[in-house]
Amino acid sequence: MINSFILKHKLARLTARRIARLGRKLLRCPDAWHDVQSFLTSHPEVVYIDVGAHIGMTVDRILDECSNKVCAFEPTPESFVQLSRRTNHRNNLRCFNLGLTDSTGEAPFFINNNEQTNSILDNDKVNEECFSSFTTHRSIVAIRTTTFDDWVACEKAHNTTFFMKLDVQGAELKVLVGAIKSLPQIAGLYVECQLAPTYKGQATFWEINQFLENQGYILRNIYPCLRDLSGRAIQTDALWTRY
Repeated sequence: MINSFILKHKLARLTARRIARLGRKLLRCPDAWHDVQSFLTSHPEVVYIDVGAHIGMTVDRILDECSNKVCAFEPTPESFVQLSRRTNHRNNLRCFNLGLTDSTGEAPFFINNNEQTNSILDNDKVNEECFSSFTTHRSIVAIRTTTFDDWVACEKAHNTTFFMKLDVQGAELKVLVGAIKSLPQIAGLYVECQLAPTYKGQATFWEINQFLENQGYILRNIYPCLRDLSGRAIQTDALWTRY
């Protein structure tokens, strides 16, 4: 009930975020969204690309507190319906029922008990052993896919500068490979990264970091890790920028 109220009301969202931000500041914890919003506020011309937008919680953050245009990509059919309904009153936003990856066409997509764990990749050891109640498959559906390069070409956005958020459950490197021609236009990336075998065929933090360093990006920060029941770090978020 409380979460539903916060999602629906901008003032409640802003208040909850400010309280959380103050808590992180007092505890001297890295604050990922403060860093992302600071970057966007300093570069209002940059278009925010939300890959794996789910129902739009991160979209809300950006549109509530920044003036940047937003393009949100969500492949899960049910999540996209919720995303569209929740944000149909929003300005500066376009939503796409597409999965960004390394090829354009169609791909099988795993729908899990917890839709936030849905992925183009099957589960690996960590999901099977530690989070099976969330990651057990309910179905496999076909989704439409595109590469970011093909999307940029279709949108005729070759002169646009972007900031990209990636939350695609292990398939981050596939998205980056599909954006190889457009990477010079991407000023920064905020990426969820796997540290342990969570999805089969996943990219790890180290592979993503090496790829981005080779493309001229600087690792700016690494944020607190998600851990399994034994305390092992299995997932983190990280921020890269070109400047």
